[in-house]
Amino acid sequence: MVIHFVTPDHQGHAYGTKSDKYRAHILGFDGKLKKLLEALPKDTTVFVTSDHGATDGGRHGSDLPIERRCPIYAYGPGLNAPLPSTGRTLHQIDLASTFATLLGVASPAQSRGHLITSWLKMAPKEKAAAACHDLQRLARYAGAELGRTIPVNTTACDRSAPPTKSLRAALQQAGELDALIASSNTRESEYGFLAPVAAILGALLLGMLLLTGFTSNRELARLALLVTAMVVGQAFWNWQMERFSDAMHVGLYIAITAVADLALVYAFFRSRRTADWVDKHLILAALLFPGILIVSYTRTT
Repeated sequence: MVIHFVTPDHQGHAYGTKSDKYRAHILGFDGKLKKLLEALPKDTTVFVTSDHGATDGGRHGSDLPIERRCPIYAYGPGLNAPLPSTGRTLHQIDLASTFATLLGVASPAQSRGHLITSWLKMAPKEKAAAACHDLQRLARYAGAELGRTIPVNTTACDRSAPPTKSLRAALQQAGELDALIASSNTRESEYGFLAPVAAILGALLLGMLLLTGFTSNRELARLALLVTAMVVGQAFWNWQMERFSDAMHVGLYIAITAVADLALVYAFFRSRRTADWVDKHLILAALLFPGILIVSYTRTT
């Protein structure tokens, strides 16, 4: 069973994670969660974690470490108590295989990550066998993603090797395979930013070509500069907004919203003048109007 509690996230967005209101809510929530966990049967294995972190202002969705770091706590049958250190950074993709092993079912065929063997209350040889089985699954998935056969480290599945050595080899290759899969994904590779850049440049070029038949070279040059400035500004806005301090984030958001709304109100009450201006600057209006309507940066939550 998976239970997703949404109020900690909503309260963080509303008041920020450093506020007294958020602290009071979390303290109350923790008390209710404690009662829920105490009411569960004793043979229940429990994992408590989150799907993301948050800034002091309650924001998340970017690549900032604080927004990606999550707490995790687990206990119950099948797990060591207390949980030992894994000796490595855990990733959420490691949970699927761990859950599957605890349930005694096969891991998702198209799942990345590797089971958290150090947490499992199993004999060393059983751990090594489970790690080998999961590594073979991951190798098949990586092979399908990369279009080639991926051989499994022989030490990882060598039953005659010491279990600790097999586990170490399985963990190392699993990390390497995850890195390979990530690098094959355009969005996750270090050159992933080139895809949106190419799309933006292509759209600009196409737009300029389409406009050549409707406007003079001088007006085309002005429009090209305007469109480029708008695209660059929007790209910077989307990229940088989450990195501003919370006070600046809120201030900029309010300022831009206010300016855009005032422009719309003016255009509404001066409808005849607005219509005349649109008739004279049709292409420019077509570029500006959607941007005025969408007065906030793209939401990532």
